Amino acid sequence: MRKLRICAIPAGTGGVAFYRIKQPYGYLQDQGFADVFIFDNKIHDSDRLRNEQTYADIIIFQCPWSEGILESIRLIKKGDRFKKRLVVAEFDDDLFSVSPWNEKYHLFGTQPVTITYHDKENIDGIKKAVEGHPWIETRILGNGSLEVTMWRDGHGGLDIEANLAKKAATEAIIREVDVVTCTTKELGKRFRKIRKKGDIAVLPNLVDFDRFLPMKVAGDNTIRIGWQGGSAHFEDLHAVANDIVEIAQKYPKVRFIFKGIQYNALFKDIMDQVEWHPWHGDIATYPLDVRDMKLDIGLCPLVDNAFNRGKSPLKWEEYSAMKIPTIASPTVYADEIDYGKTGFIANKGEWFDRMEELILSPSLRKDMAERAYNRVKFKFGVHQAKSYIEVLEKMVANKKVLRVA
Repeated sequence: MRKLRICAIPAGTGGVAFYRIKQPYGYLQDQGFADVFIFDNKIHDSDRLRNEQTYADIIIFQCPWSEGILESIRLIKKGDRFKKRLVVAEFDDDLFSVSPWNEKYHLFGTQPVTITYHDKENIDGIKKAVEGHPWIETRILGNGSLEVTMWRDGHGGLDIEANLAKKAATEAIIREVDVVTCTTKELGKRFRKIRKKGDIAVLPNLVDFDRFLPMKVAGDNTIRIGWQGGSAHFEDLHAVANDIVEIAQKYPKVRFIFKGIQYNALFKDIMDQVEWHPWHGDIATYPLDVRDMKLDIGLCPLVDNAFNRGKSPLKWEEYSAMKIPTIASPTVYADEIDYGKTGFIANKGEWFDRMEELILSPSLRKDMAERAYNRVKFKFGVHQAKSYIEVLEKMVANKKVLRVA
């Protein structure tokens, strides 16, 4: 049987492109399951891309949202008299629910945003966190609450009319391609509201255990607890900031190691126990950079909102591959973590207790990490990319692929 010819077009060169396109389809190419071309605009020109599309059985567009891509997809689907190429739209996030804290809101937001914060003990920290963004306005209300006007049409790059056009184009793409692929069932259910008919395949994010080696050990008699994230995760970190401060104050030997954007105002009382590491943009060496954080425990807080509910448990997968235990929010992670065995799920008000439990029990940290490692390696190892090719083969054979409600 002839190998499938796949032409994949990633959305950029970052982590999402790596996990959803370069890693799984590169694995399929390396293992001989398919003949894969992955477009890279740094080394391929438009003529090469057109040639690969012409001879491909399947063309994959990652995160397609523009009117131009919609037109390209429609032209491809017209086919020609020799063959009909099948088109896949691949999504890793819910573009219709981007958080206003996400720096990409200006690309996808369709409404102005004003948020009011009532937790007065954290208002100073929030005000400092938004400093430096000239399009954001803040004011203190009569009751002491903080009103943050984050997005206004025509400010900070937000163009609501243009974004509504993008939204319409994205919805048309979701309806018109041959199959939509995404990371989770929850995300698939979102797309089902748009794509009333046609297949939707859930293809989970995977981890290459040859890249994510066991975490380095600090060896300095401290307990190192880590978190990673950018501006899109301010709400998530803010939700557990008080628990972090209380743990640091009770346990002087605990260190908090944060990678990404700095929110010093949230932790001004414990700065001597906090390390900030810059975000590492090179996905090829990213696992080595995380390993240098020398963590004993990983934190994965996610507030319960529409955007986060569409995310995957990838951060737990990465920490587990590096053999450290994870404390995570129920949002997303409750579907995968076996409480107390492959990690801890912490609701609001429980983060202090779960951190303390792991701080005080080295044996629990070790056992939990080992079980999580084995679970993730079995279910989410890169070898599971074979499920990707099974979906595509069913497409070509005109059979139904994995459906979601």
